[in-house]
Amino acid sequence: MSQESQMPKTKEALRQPIDSLTEDFLKRLVEAGEERADLDYKIKADFNATRDVVELTKDAAALANTRGGIILLGVNDAFQPIGIEQTYLNAIRVEDIHSKVNPYIYPNIDGIRFKKFQKDE
Repeated sequence: MSQESQMPKTKEALRQPIDSLTEDFLKRLVEAGEERADLDYKIKADFNATRDVVELTKDAAALANTRGGIILLGVNDAFQPIGIEQTYLNAIRVEDIHSKVNPYIYPNIDGIRFKKFQKDE
């Protein structure tokens, strides 16, 4: 079985309600160990840091241009889930993502969804 056929189907997942994205699905994305046109990983995204906002904006625009995708926060360049500090994670809101990203993208992205998962110890 090829690597691609083992990869979870991101486009199919994007058509589902956000609550249907399971922790197992996201773990399989990380374990596959590759970025794709519809999948990106970030160690963090500090909405108070211009550099992080610019990077997130570029990634969101690229995903929007390919009809959507998933950005997983808390995953390092070696595709290891390192997590995000709980206080920072609790502070992230979809409205904040929209307010930071949309001023730089036209047309604006309306379909940003956000879901939190606990990192395994």
